Amino acid sequence: MFRYIMMLLPLFLSAQMLSINDLRTNLYSKNDTQNLKKIEISLEIQTDANISKAKVIDAVNVIISSFFYEDIFTEIGKLNFKQTLEKFIEKKYKVKVDDVYILSLNSIENFDLEEFKKFIKDNDKKEKILDENKTNTNKINLENNITNSNIDNNASKLKDLNKTKEQNQTKEEIGFDIKLSDENETTSKANIQDLNDSLKQLEDFIKDLNNTKK
Repeated sequence: MFRYIMMLLPLFLSAQMLSINDLRTNLYSKNDTQNLKKIEISLEIQTDANISKAKVIDAVNVIISSFFYEDIFTEIGKLNFKQTLEKFIEKKYKVKVDDVYILSLNSIENFDLEEFKKFIKDNDKKEKILDENKTNTNKINLENNITNSNIDNNASKLKDLNKTKEQNQTKEEIGFDIKLSDENETTSKANIQDLNDSLKQLEDFIKDLNNTKK
């Protein structure tokens, strides 16, 4: 038993594992022949011979592109892919592949360039509308502030004008009262003078009458 293990040990030591991680490629779909479906695959290849990673990636891309998108995810599809890959590498690069291990196989959502452009365009349009609304709102607020300021200024001016008018009216009324008082006083003096003149004339008349009787 020990001798058998020692005979196989050089084989295990000479075997190498080549890893291919997150390799993305496009496959045709049976349901939609107009668009390609993107997948991502990670795998390891075990072989006794030395082979470059670039050659393995090239072989994977060549073989996997011959499968439909729907088939590669089935059990039969995966087995056929591994067997075909082993044969292709051996035939083209003269390298015997011991085994192929699929570590992961995932579908990647389609990236539609036109949809992306439309998305960017719609976002730009929304941002433009928001900017216009913000500008209009600021303009309206500014106009309202100016209008309110003008109203306040006009109200203040009107208040000052009314106050000045009231003050002038009060001054005019006081001046009118003073003027009336002066006129009344002058009129009273004139009436007294007339009365004194009348009394004097009456006295003179009486004197003349008495002299005539004598």
